[in-house]
Amino acid sequence: MIKKYAAYVDFERLQEELNQLLEELSRLGPDIATWSSGTWHPPVDIFETKDEVVVLIELPGVRRADTSVALKHNTLVISGKKCEDNTIENNACFLCLERSYGEFRRVVPLTTLVDPHNGRAILNNGILTIRLARIVDSRKSEYHIRIKED
Repeated sequence: MIKKYAAYVDFERLQEELNQLLEELSRLGPDIATWSSGTWHPPVDIFETKDEVVVLIELPGVRRADTSVALKHNTLVISGKKCEDNTIENNACFLCLERSYGEFRRVVPLTTLVDPHNGRAILNNGILTIRLARIVDSRKSEYHIRIKED
C-alpha cells in the first residue's frame, strides 16, 4: 500500500515559538553581544519616579557577596555568579534541569542622569533593588538671568 506524503508544518506553533524567542532576546537588552557560554541572564525591570531611577533584577539563589553593582558613565553594570546547588547528590539522574548557574553580567544604559554618589542597593528574597537619585542636567535646564540697569 502506498501512502501519499503530506508535508504538514504547524505554522501557528512555529510562529508562537519564534515570537517567544524574539521576546526573550529583546528582554536581554543590548548586552546580548557580550554573551559567552556558561552564563545566564537574569531578567531586569527598570522604572523611574520623580526623584529616582529604580532597577529590579531577579537573582534567586545568589549571595550578596557574589554580586557587584557599578555605575560607569551613566551605565549600570550588574555582575556576579550563582553557584550550583550542593544539595544535589552526585549520582543523581536529572529528569529536568532548568535552573541556571554560573556568572552573569547585565549592562543597563540609563537614559536619565543619576547621581553616582547617591545610590543604594538591597538584595532581599532574591530581588536586587537598586535606587539611584536623579539629577538635573544643567545643560538642559533654562535659567533666567535678571538684567539690571546701569
